[in-house]
Amino acid sequence: EETNLRLTLLVDRSGSMAYGDGESNKFDYSASIAASLAYLALRQKDATALFTFDTAVRASVPAKSHQQQLTHILSVLDSVGADGRTDLRQVAREVAQGIPRRGLVIIISDLLGVDRLVEGLRVLRQRGHDVAIFHVLHDDELDFEFNGATRFEGLETDDFLNCNPRALREGYLEALQSFLDQTRKACGRLSIEYMLVRTSDPLDAVLAKFLSTRQSLPKLKH
Repeated sequence: EETNLRLTLLVDRSGSMAYGDGESNKFDYSASIAASLAYLALRQKDATALFTFDTAVRASVPAKSHQQQLTHILSVLDSVGADGRTDLRQVAREVAQGIPRRGLVIIISDLLGVDRLVEGLRVLRQRGHDVAIFHVLHDDELDFEFNGATRFEGLETDDFLNCNPRALREGYLEALQSFLDQTRKACGRLSIEYMLVRTSDPLDAVLAKFLSTRQSLPKLKH
């Protein structure tokens, strides 16, 4: 098939992605981003592939550009649970072997518990792929507006912590900001587009912002 662009979507399905209720659930929000991008790419007949992952690739839809491809992608996104940790280096190697042709690789993840993130991103860049990240976090994770005695339970471990969250807030937000800064700088060094997204952000606004920055790939636009 002669196509303009090869789009590969990598959607994180690890345990921490299960956080949030209804539309604010991180996995469901991430799946909506992936489905929207797949729809736009397929509408202009760009070959589109999907991989869901945690410590390894768990499900995949090989790149195709026909109309039925969106149905296959939606089916996989609808049937995925969220469990396990994340190893992006291992996943990047698996994916890089499966997509020999250069194209745009979009990673949609909360990047929490991601082992060897930079190594994984470097694998994809060294193969010549254009890479972009949607860093999806819940408002609770970004603002830490918890009050009163709270029990925090790990989504990817059995650990828990009973505490007064107000006593932790300042230290937590400092650590979060450091994590975000380091991630952003790492992406900058590798010429990877980075977008921090809240699950409360309207999806159409997030997509419009992303598409407006894709000057190098004008085909992936409305």
